[in-house]
Amino acid sequence: MSYKTSEAVYAMINIEAITDLVNGIAPFVRNRRVEFPAIAYDVGDEQYINDATTIHHRESSVDINIMARSQEEADDILDVCVTNLSHLRNTYASQCVYSTVASVTRDYQEAEDSGSNGIFITTLTLNLQIS
Repeated sequence: MSYKTSEAVYAMINIEAITDLVNGIAPFVRNRRVEFPAIAYDVGDEQYINDATTIHHRESSVDINIMARSQEEADDILDVCVTNLSHLRNTYASQCVYSTVASVTRDYQEAEDSGSNGIFITTLTLNLQIS
């Protein structure tokens, strides 16, 4: 069993339907040189579900942060992410992954420079089962 959950999550998100809409996908934080819209994802703590002798599977929560210059743009990307990642069952980075959507939250951050729009952040939280 391979334990590269972050690679599996990146492979899940890095599909044409999503990459056509964003300028970059990165774990944890957005690269400063990447233009908006962009996605930064964070793999939460993994829980190992054991049977009598071995690890049966792992469960994890993943936050997919969609960052855009307008709420409408962030929500358009959210719709594509939900459509493509909800109840997903496939193999990514040699890992069998099953996902369900847990929640969506929205936030806004003021721009660091006074001349541009702020950043609208829509966070899609997925629950993953990985085996």
